[in-house]
Amino acid sequence: MPLAKLNFVHLYPDYMNHYGDAGNIVVLVKRAKWRNIEVTVENITVGDKKSFANADLIYLGGGQGREQLLILPDLMKRKNELFSCIANHVPILAICGGFQLFGQYYQTSMKKTVQCLGLLDYWTIASPKRMVGKIAIRGKINGVEKTIIGFENHTGRTFLGKVQPLGKVLKGHGNNGKDNTEGVLFNNFIGTYLHGPLLPYHPLLADYILKKALAVKHKETRLAPLDNFLEYKAYSNIRV
Repeated sequence: MPLAKLNFVHLYPDYMNHYGDAGNIVVLVKRAKWRNIEVTVENITVGDKKSFANADLIYLGGGQGREQLLILPDLMKRKNELFSCIANHVPILAICGGFQLFGQYYQTSMKKTVQCLGLLDYWTIASPKRMVGKIAIRGKINGVEKTIIGFENHTGRTFLGKVQPLGKVLKGHGNNGKDNTEGVLFNNFIGTYLHGPLLPYHPLLADYILKKALAVKHKETRLAPLDNFLEYKAYSNIRV
C-alpha cells in the first residue's frame, strides 16, 4: 500500500516546455515514488474541460511569447480555480513565461498591455535587451538559506509589488536586472525565471514542494530521507 496518493496537474505541457522545463515534474514524481507515494499526473491543455479542484500540486513551465498568448485565453477561464488553489496553499510552481502570466499584466515591446491573471502583485514589461545566462540566487528553503542555480533567458522585466522574492541575485539578472530580486514566493506559490530544469540540481527545493503538496491532504505523512549524492554532485559541477 502506498503511504499517500498525490494528484499533480501539469498545465499546457504541449505549449510550455521551454529548455526542458518538464524535467521539473519528472523530478517531483520520482522523488515521491521513491518514497512509496503514489502520484497521478494529469495533463491539462487548451480546450480541456477538466477541473483541478482536487489538485495537490500545479505546475506550469516556460514558453515563448507566442505560446503564452495561445494559452492565455484558456488560462483566464481557470482564474477562479487558480485563485482558490493559491488561497488554500496548494503548491504551484511556475517557470519564466508561466510565472509572468500569474501577474497583473505584460507590456509588450510595442507598448501594448496584455492583461494577465492578476492573482499576484507583480507585472512585467518587455525590454529590448535579453537577459540570458547562468544565474545564482540566495533564498530560504524551509527556513535555511541556500544558493539556487539555473539558467535564465527572458526579455521581460518583472517588478514586484506586495510580494516577496524567491531570492536575492548573486550573479545574473533576475527579475529585472535592477533590484537584485528573483522570482516570487507567496503562500505556496513559487514563480521563477530559472530554467535548467531547476529541480534536478536542488533536491531540498524539490522536497520542500513535495512537503507542501502532502500537506494539502496528508499532513501526517512525512518524507523519508533519500540519498542525494548524485544530485549534489551535479550541483557542485555547475559553474555560474
